[in-house]
Amino acid sequence: MLKRTIFFCLLVLGLFLQSCYYDNEVYLYGPAGSTACDTTNVTYAGTIAPIMASANCNSCHYATSGSTVITTDYTNLKKSCS
Repeated sequence: MLKRTIFFCLLVLGLFLQSCYYDNEVYLYGPAGSTACDTTNVTYAGTIAPIMASANCNSCHYATSGSTVITTDYTNLKKSCS
């Protein structure tokens, strides 16, 4: 009986600790109406192309690969995202 009581107490404690996780929207996304994401200096060549190259996307998604999604230039990437 003591083992069952200890198990039950540990189970309740475990569920309690698991349910205490809380995300604060203001902490995660900033105050309402704020523009924390500045995209004025983002370019395909300077920002997106290096990400695509480091993720090795261009090895399969290039013009002559037969892929329907081409990631080697802005125009083709934009077509595949819309």
